Amino acid sequence: MACDAGGMGIRSRRVGGGGHGRGRTGRMTAQDGAGEAREASHGERLARLDRAADYPVTLWVFNPLNRRVVGRVAAWGVSPNAVTVASFAVALCCAALMAWAVVSGQVWAAAPVLLLALWSGQLDALDGDLARYTGRGSPQGAALDMLLDRLTELGFVGAAAWALARTGAEATLAAAVAATGVLFYFYAADAVVRPARRAAVHDRRRYSVVRETRRGAVRFGLFEPFRLFFPAVVAVGFAREALWGAGALFWLAAVWQFGKAVRRPRSDRA
Repeated sequence: MACDAGGMGIRSRRVGGGGHGRGRTGRMTAQDGAGEAREASHGERLARLDRAADYPVTLWVFNPLNRRVVGRVAAWGVSPNAVTVASFAVALCCAALMAWAVVSGQVWAAAPVLLLALWSGQLDALDGDLARYTGRGSPQGAALDMLLDRLTELGFVGAAAWALARTGAEATLAAAVAATGVLFYFYAADAVVRPARRAAVHDRRRYSVVRETRRGAVRFGLFEPFRLFFPAVVAVGFAREALWGAGALFWLAAVWQFGKAVRRPRSDRA
C-alpha cells in the first residue's frame, strides 16, 4: 500500500497515523469511539477518512472507492480486522496464481494476478477507513495489519522463488536479498522513525518524496508499487529480474531512509 503502503503507519497514510488502530489519540477507548461514531452523521464520519498524504493509486483510486462503500460495509457489521484478514487472503490467492503462472508459463495469468493484487490493496486501505468511520480502531488491529502486510510482501517473494525453483532456476540469493530488503526497509522507514514522530519530528523526514496535488498530497515510495505490481511482473515472466530489482531498490532506499531518520534537522544543529 502504503517511501513508506502500508505496516504501522506505512501503507495507511492517514492523518494522525496509519492503519486502523493508529488514528486514535488520548485515552478514548474503542467503546467510546464506537459510541461517538454512532452519534456522528455520515458526512462527519467520512471527514475522518481524510489523509494528509497518500500513495498515488491509493489516493486516486482506492480512497474514492472506499468512501463510496465504507458506509455500506459498516452497516453490514463487518469489523476492520475482518477486512484486514480478507485483504491477506486475497493476497495469498494472488501469490498462488502468480506462482502457477511462472511454473506453467501462462503469461495471460498476469491480468488476473494484477486484479487480485489491486483488490487486496483496496481492502488494505479499507480496513483503516472502516475503523475510523466506525470508531472501532484498536492497537491490536494495527498490529494485525502490520503483521499481515509484512507476511504479504514476504509471501510474494517466497512464491516467486518457489516458482523459479520449480522451473529449474536458482533464485535463493535473489529471494534472500528481496526478503531482507523488505524487512530492513520497513525498519528504516517506519520502526526507527516512529519514536521520533512522537517527539514531533516533521513527518516529511520519513518519506522520500511528497508532492501536493488538487486531490491532496501524493507520497511516493516502494511498498505500494511492490505490493500492486510485483506479482504481475513476475507472472509475465520476469521473476528473477523482479526479485533482484526489488531487493536492490529496497536495500538502497532503506539505507537512504535510515540516514534521514537519524539525521538531525538543521534547526537542531549549532
